Formats: sequence, C-alpha cells, structure tokens
Amino acid sequence: MQSTDEWSCGVSKVMDIFSGKWKLNILWTIYNEDGIRFNQLKQEITGITNIMLTRSLETLISEDFVSKKRLGSKPPFRSEYYLTAKGKSLLPLMHSLNDWGKINL
Repeated sequence: MQSTDEWSCGVSKVMDIFSGKWKLNILWTIYNEDGIRFNQLKQEITGITNIMLTRSLETLISEDFVSKKRLGSKPPFRSEYYLTAKGKSLLPLMHSLNDWGKINL
C-alpha cells in the first residue's frame, strides 16, 4: 500500500501542471479535433484569452502533453497542435472525468 506522502506527491505534480480551468479543456478540444490551429482552439474554448491560451499551451508543450507542428516553410507560419503519446495516455482519465461530471454535476 502506498503511503500518503507517495500518493500526495503524484497528486501534487498533477495539480501543479493542470491547475486552473483551461488546460484540461485545451487537451479535450485538441483530442476532439485531432490537430487544431490556435485561432480555432480559441473559438472552441469559450472565455479563454489569447494570453491564457498561449501560456497554457506553452506549459502543455513543455510537459510533453501537446506537440506543435509548424505548417509551411515561409512566414507567416501556421501551426497545429496535437496530443503527444503522453497526452493521449490521459484520455481514459479524461473520459472518466467527463462521464462522472455528466452524472454528478
């Protein structure tokens, strides 16, 4: 059996990365679109600002949950965002949270 310290260490790490209301929404939207551009993400996620979307994407990219692929070879560059293997590994948990939320909230 895991000690409380071991359990809270994992939970603390997850909370540090996914704190706030945007990151899980971003992951869910990217998953549903299977590759999405910044402006499309902003339109899909009601209420998010450019700054919060940019900061959240930077965190998700740095933690290897999302990858950014540049399209085209000449400016202005366009980019699309995709879930990485690590990001996809969260899908069973996200589906469970989605189902739980629909039933209980």
